[in-house]
Amino acid sequence: MSLNIDKYAKLLSDLSGYSRQALILREVFEKYVFSSSKTAAGYIWMYYADQVPTAKTVTGDAFVQHSEKILGVITDKDQIKFYLKVFSNGKEMMSQSAFMDFLRSAYVLYRAVNKMGTGEEDSDASSPAAVSWIESVSKSAYHIKDEMSVCFLTTWILTNLPRMLNPMHKYIVGQLTTGYNKIKSGDKSSPASRNDAKSSESNGEDETVEDPTVSLIHPILMWFLRSSLPGKFLSVLDKKPESHKNAATTPQQLMEMLNLGEAATPETWSLLYDSEDQGLSINRFQHHVFNYRGPTLMFVKADNDYLFCIATDIEWRESCHFWGGEESLLLMVKPEFRIVEKGAKIFYANFSIRGYPFGIQVGKDPRNLSIEIKPEFTYVSYKQIPCKIIRLLAWGCAPPQVKVSQHDLRKWEAKQAEKNRKINLSNPEWKDNPDKYLLELAGSYKSYDNQ
Repeated sequence: MSLNIDKYAKLLSDLSGYSRQALILREVFEKYVFSSSKTAAGYIWMYYADQVPTAKTVTGDAFVQHSEKILGVITDKDQIKFYLKVFSNGKEMMSQSAFMDFLRSAYVLYRAVNKMGTGEEDSDASSPAAVSWIESVSKSAYHIKDEMSVCFLTTWILTNLPRMLNPMHKYIVGQLTTGYNKIKSGDKSSPASRNDAKSSESNGEDETVEDPTVSLIHPILMWFLRSSLPGKFLSVLDKKPESHKNAATTPQQLMEMLNLGEAATPETWSLLYDSEDQGLSINRFQHHVFNYRGPTLMFVKADNDYLFCIATDIEWRESCHFWGGEESLLLMVKPEFRIVEKGAKIFYANFSIRGYPFGIQVGKDPRNLSIEIKPEFTYVSYKQIPCKIIRLLAWGCAPPQVKVSQHDLRKWEAKQAEKNRKINLSNPEWKDNPDKYLLELAGSYKSYDNQ
């Protein structure tokens, strides 16, 4: 691996015009190594230049040495701490503006590694929608402070967005280990080739036609959800779903419905319930969500800019006891992005069992609930503060076949109910049925058997 980096450093020196001195220009570094994100390139360059603000070049030996340190970062915790230190310019304290740059860069490189775009310019990372979501995460991590320690931020990210840095690290490692071969082979997927392609498109015909909805809404919320939710809720997103009429829809539609953001890939969840279509009704919610045999996400949008995500890792059920598996969690999405509750037995749903509280509750301590929704589905109480519900959506996170099975089960139950309603009054057994006698006593039924 070191041999590849040595050759890469020499090639970058040649491209810089300083092959004899073995120096790499900043412009060459940004063009061939980190062109996908100018923001990230600036911070990474400072890391290679040992935090010298005026540095225009770095030596080939320094490039190799610093690159090997990056390749040596293995665990999630080490990756998070390392890149936070890079974006804090080597300091123990990190400003809130640098943290927002850190989030923006991680998002842009996530898109780059998943081939969702060619760089910062087409990611809308600075759009009002993206800034709003980044501020939601930043506000949660910093509260009212302007600076936080790298140690605290590492713990906060591990708790709330544990997988956020994996794509960023994958992108950087890929650039360092395959950059030499890509440049020598003229690979069109290399950063420089993508930049050249972008310039030719801007000067001539645009060969890439992107989904028009991408320009209207932003995929950054889906990235945050991917970074935060347990794998059980995401496994279906990595599989190519089978098409079932009216059985599945996409997270893109979820974000459009909530006016929140957009998923940039054809990922599939199953829409179970939308209060705008079915109405804010507990009966409608039970009908559409219960008996879905798989994990679900319920989004509760309320006034005061509140948005919650209730992630149940098992099917919904009515019980007088708390239920839920180890991967269950309650996520506050806005105004601050963070995990509020997680773990087993944090959910409660009761709509008919007398002697026990009615409604939906979320929390480990029944005396100090995080979320409570009364059966009227009018208000959601967060930490005992009531907020009016604006919209409620529920999504199934199992393969689309599960939604089809739920639909088939409902049809079977409806047929059974209709069958039970019909009583054959000419049946000989009806003559000796005690129900016939009770109906005759009440005057609701008259027998003509003896006439």
